[in-house]
Amino acid sequence: MRQEKYAAKTYRSVAQKRQVESCNYAKLFVMNHDQAAMEELEPKSLTKTTMAKKKDDAVIA
Repeated sequence: MRQEKYAAKTYRSVAQKRQVESCNYAKLFVMNHDQAAMEELEPKSLTKTTMAKKKDDAVIA
């Protein structure tokens, strides 16, 4: 039981650190660049095109 609680606490801690880091990188990026473009990726549509060589290339885990 202790190990499960410790693992859950560690997982939450790591998740929080990743979220804070990604926010910091995004903020740094926006402050240092004049323009930014964003693209929405839909893997289902990639399988129908020639962009994905194999079906596995278009699958995002």
